[in-house]
Amino acid sequence: MSSAQNTSGGKKRKKKMYKSAAIANKCARGGGHGQGGRMLASNMKGFLVTCNNNEKMCRNEAFRILNEIADKIYGPENGPGGEAGPGGDESDSSDIESAMKKEVQEYKDQAARKTPRRFQAFKCGAKNLVFIGVENKDIDVERLFGSLVRDLQDAGVARTRFVERFIPVHRTCKATKSSLTQTAVDVLKRFFADFSAESETVDDLSYGIQIKVRNNEAFCRADITPAIKEAMDITYKFSRLEWKEPKYTVIVDVIRNVCCLSVVKDYVKLKKLNLNAIATVKPAGAEAERPRSEPPGEEVAERPKSDAPEKEKNELIGREKNELIDRGKNELID
Repeated sequence: MSSAQNTSGGKKRKKKMYKSAAIANKCARGGGHGQGGRMLASNMKGFLVTCNNNEKMCRNEAFRILNEIADKIYGPENGPGGEAGPGGDESDSSDIESAMKKEVQEYKDQAARKTPRRFQAFKCGAKNLVFIGVENKDIDVERLFGSLVRDLQDAGVARTRFVERFIPVHRTCKATKSSLTQTAVDVLKRFFADFSAESETVDDLSYGIQIKVRNNEAFCRADITPAIKEAMDITYKFSRLEWKEPKYTVIVDVIRNVCCLSVVKDYVKLKKLNLNAIATVKPAGAEAERPRSEPPGEEVAERPKSDAPEKEKNELIGREKNELIDRGKNELID
């Protein structure tokens, strides 16, 4: 055993230990491996996605869902690989070589422009959570979420295996009461701008509060609820707090030192934003589902009611009457 090991009184540490610690520090600073490398921070918008033990597959499903909806609303994302490549029937080597050069040049142009992708994944610092940030300012989170809900209700199938809840996050802020109050005022003004304080009454606007705190012991419900109430009083003083089935729900997700603030309409009717449950909810004004045995376009004829139970009941009453009459006659004779 070497003298260094004898003086320290322990075994020599392996190089692998220092390497793993360096990688962890690099990820925490905003680079390296993991879900995009960057951590969730303040002043972001996007979607908070919950899953069940498989964050990688959940992240891939979330990207697929958002890209499909964004392509419908905003068109396909510009970037390398967006245009169609050479067809499979072209056998000329010069055409293939030119196509490869063109694709390489597109990658170089994309890197030179440094154009951010529409959606980026961020590490949350909590298990079974994925945050998909929206980097483009022109993309509206509320519009994407509304389109997703309509597609799920029309299709009747969620087409997801790992994604559970899909929460639109309108703004993130620091996990402090003052920061949450100011952020909530800014977000709520956008939603309740159509409500006029002169014409509306107390019953016109009801709201609820949903709170979830993860990996934070300093910022709790006792601090969050008064902050949201104060923000609602500033935004619209005629609002009322309702816990059963409010019209709007303010969702506050605290993850470490960051608050994710969301405002969702008909939160209870949308099954608390569970995608599989939303797919079972019919859109407003949809035709009621007909029974499976009923052919479409035809009405089911009403079945004639059976008189058998009524007959049996009358016969039983008649037998009981006859027994009572016979018993009375016997008592008179005796």
